[in-house]
Amino acid sequence: MTMTATATTRPVPSSDGGTVLVLGNYRPALTVVRALATRGLRTMVGLGGHEGGVEYSRFAHESWDHAPLTGTGRAFMDALLRLLAARPDITTVYPIAEEFCACLAMHGHRLPDRVVVATVDRAVFDFCQDKVRMLTFAKELQVGCEPFAVVTRYDRLLQEARDIGFPIVIRPLTQRVKLGGKKALICRDEDELRAELPAWPQGQHALLLQRQARGIRHNVFFAARRGEILRSLETQIHRTDQRDGTGYAVDGVTVAPTPHLHAECRRMARALNYTGVGLAQFIIDPETGRSCFLELNPRIAGSHAIADAAGQELSLLALKLARDDLSPQDLDPWDYRAGIRYAWTYGDLRGLKSALLAGDITSMQAVGWCVRSLVAGLRADVHMTWCWDDPAPTCALFARQTPGIRRLVDCQERPIMCEMPLT
Repeated sequence: MTMTATATTRPVPSSDGGTVLVLGNYRPALTVVRALATRGLRTMVGLGGHEGGVEYSRFAHESWDHAPLTGTGRAFMDALLRLLAARPDITTVYPIAEEFCACLAMHGHRLPDRVVVATVDRAVFDFCQDKVRMLTFAKELQVGCEPFAVVTRYDRLLQEARDIGFPIVIRPLTQRVKLGGKKALICRDEDELRAELPAWPQGQHALLLQRQARGIRHNVFFAARRGEILRSLETQIHRTDQRDGTGYAVDGVTVAPTPHLHAECRRMARALNYTGVGLAQFIIDPETGRSCFLELNPRIAGSHAIADAAGQELSLLALKLARDDLSPQDLDPWDYRAGIRYAWTYGDLRGLKSALLAGDITSMQAVGWCVRSLVAGLRADVHMTWCWDDPAPTCALFARQTPGIRRLVDCQERPIMCEMPLT
């Protein structure tokens, strides 16, 4: 038998919007918590998922130490239902990280009727998460796309790679599963493919192969209602946390909308009858202007902070779309400024650390990486986590990379909602 205990030390905003439970403790959750608390909403952040640190924000009024989200998610969902039964003030569950979005898409029907889930509906989420269906769908809508294939055996991997043509990108079918610790592998020829994958990788039931598109990655952040895009923002990625350009963006800039990319996003949103926020990713060849669709993530993106910083207010729009309470101003024409630079210094240096430990770079290359990271951080107008009036989350992240300090940081008292056994 359990009971629920709360210890809150931070000011509680006066709002009739109830408490918003944010799930998936990593950098975009920090942006969401800051945006909602600034608008007078009470926020609770789950402690599970990814980098952590959001619980130290002065905008996170309390946190919830929940059961891990593993396997079918049953233990987590049982804990969530107990929390919601004990806390009728929680009116919205706002999943951020992919695994929480997937869990709530599948099990959201189990929540009390009074609770709104701020995510796209299950059919749209499942469709977008199926990379093969999404690529096929894009081709049917005449969205630019390189040839691709799905393989389940090593001999077919080699043959399909030859048929599609090198260089080739190899990806797991789900983002939550990594391939050698990476989101994707890029192989320039068959010899490199055999060196990277001398045998079928363990833990993979199937792999997606696609001819590599040459160019620069562009991200289109958007919010849509019933298939009509309300706001969008385009960014260009300068660097990621991986040397080969795969991985997560650590250095980028807002750019003026590329007309045909936004036209393609509108076609996909309408065909999906999309409601919610999302991120469409493309590669654009700077010489020819030819584009290649990569994927559509039906959720808040990792670099979400740039969208809110540019005035698109996607954090709040996601909540309003879920609650179906858009104001007339939300439908007004929108615009944003090109040239806003952003950086994720923590992820940049973490990528450097991983590359050094793996022996993928020399000491001189490490110095160059460090210099580029420093320059990007100094030039950035927006940082993914750092904020002068809310420095604790970023400080906690860096402190956790230092073994002697990590224990001290993790032992610091914080506002917490936890499930405690009766004594």
